[in-house]
Amino acid sequence: MQEKDLRKWHRYLGVSLAVFLILQAGSGLSVSLGHLTARHEHEKPVHSHSNDKKTGHDGHGSDAAGNHSGDLGAALNSISVFFTDIHHGGGIAGSVYRILLAVGILLQTLTGGLIFFKSRGRSKARPSKKRNA
Repeated sequence: MQEKDLRKWHRYLGVSLAVFLILQAGSGLSVSLGHLTARHEHEKPVHSHSNDKKTGHDGHGSDAAGNHSGDLGAALNSISVFFTDIHHGGGIAGSVYRILLAVGILLQTLTGGLIFFKSRGRSKARPSKKRNA
């Protein structure tokens, strides 16, 4: 395949994949940051008291399980669920989407590598111009 055609395929594939890469990477980042900010199992209280669900065991509006309470907590939980569903969900359609995205990334890498080696070979074939100072 000629380099001109490789560049065309590489460009069109890259533009087509960009939105999906941003969606997948952004949702993955959100899920990962959510896991970093969530309370870990060893930080959750072992015993709960009757007033824990009102003000939270830690006194900061979290219940005994570490879930946020109130409107802000509900919003944060729904956002987390939304991004988790985007990143991991979708059933069979989501699996097909992630497979196609992975194949597209592999094709991008392959065509980019071929373009690189073709241009590198072309530059090595030409004699280099050295400046005499």
